[in-house]
Amino acid sequence: MKTQKYTPVTGWIMAIISLPYFAQTLLADPPPLGPEFAGLRLGLQIDTEYIDGTDFYDVRLRIHNTTATPITLVAAHNARQTYAEWLKAEVCFSTFPEVLPPSAQTAIRWQEAPDPTTTIQPGKEFSVAWKSYGRYLKTEDYHNNTPCFPSDGLYSIRAKITLHTDTQEQITLHSNEQAISLGGSVAMPKRAVAYVAHLDDENRRVLLTAGANHRIVEGDRFFILGRFPNGWMMTVTQVQPDLSYAAVELIGPDKEVSPLPPQSARAQLSDFKQIDPPQDFHAVRELATSKPMPIRTGMTRKDLRQLCHLDGGISPLTQQRYVLNDTPPGGPQGQVLKVKISFKPKNCPDEIFHDADKFRNWLTEHRAPHADTDVVMNVSEPYWQSPYFD
Repeated sequence: MKTQKYTPVTGWIMAIISLPYFAQTLLADPPPLGPEFAGLRLGLQIDTEYIDGTDFYDVRLRIHNTTATPITLVAAHNARQTYAEWLKAEVCFSTFPEVLPPSAQTAIRWQEAPDPTTTIQPGKEFSVAWKSYGRYLKTEDYHNNTPCFPSDGLYSIRAKITLHTDTQEQITLHSNEQAISLGGSVAMPKRAVAYVAHLDDENRRVLLTAGANHRIVEGDRFFILGRFPNGWMMTVTQVQPDLSYAAVELIGPDKEVSPLPPQSARAQLSDFKQIDPPQDFHAVRELATSKPMPIRTGMTRKDLRQLCHLDGGISPLTQQRYVLNDTPPGGPQGQVLKVKISFKPKNCPDEIFHDADKFRNWLTEHRAPHADTDVVMNVSEPYWQSPYFD
């Protein structure tokens, strides 16, 4: 009986089958970048994960040098410690559908060190990465330039940054387009920006340029910020295909503001999941207020430095908002614990301090700056509020 001889071709078959895979791996496109300008390109990469009702983000920014010479970048007007911190703080995002960043007053930190720099060699890049969660791509004190996503769905994101070189050149870069899914959904999000098309004074309602075709339903709420901290909250009561009627509620302490927002004003969809305080809000507040207050009357402004810091924005001459450094955990997302403190300058007579008008005039006349010797005269109860930023 004749025995057949077989050639061992299994390895060759596997190699041939694998060739396309390895070729694809070797020839795969590099991570995407935006258009080149002045020899630089900006790249944006966002990886998202939806776990137990919360969105988590891994964000990475890359600045790529396409030229044959090094480029030195300067963190102009910097109040940060490193160039990476400056880049993270200054980058802003545009979205489709359009989402507006929260409007807030902020305070610029005092700069004590030279502006940090970084030099990108030819063909190399500088990158910064961070993690975030919830409705913001940046969850720290950068709310003025990061959108708050008001509804679930698939968004398209681009990053934008204006860079400064050591030769006084300004370079504005736009990144590649990056899609991210919120709430585990790939559906079109609700329209997040609408305009006031008509004012109905008799029924105290407005007509908004967003309707059922934009996934708006009864109960959705839009907000317009007026003269800070006042504004108008509008609750949708009647939906048409491209328009909707919304009842208007005036928000804020100033009751002399017009009961309706201005014609053609731009309204932002409020987060329908987070607009109301959490169910345990009062329990959290009780926890915060039950903790012994570290700030006491008789302390000086210098004594407070280890306990709290000035809030951003504008405060009255006679009273300042402070943010407690030791904020208890579990408070409303994005909010901090604050107190309002009244100070008396050391050389101000008591009879003038206790007369509000005279004290205000005294401060104006003396142009009294904040001094370490100012004495704490009154401290409010602590309260939760979003921080203000300039």
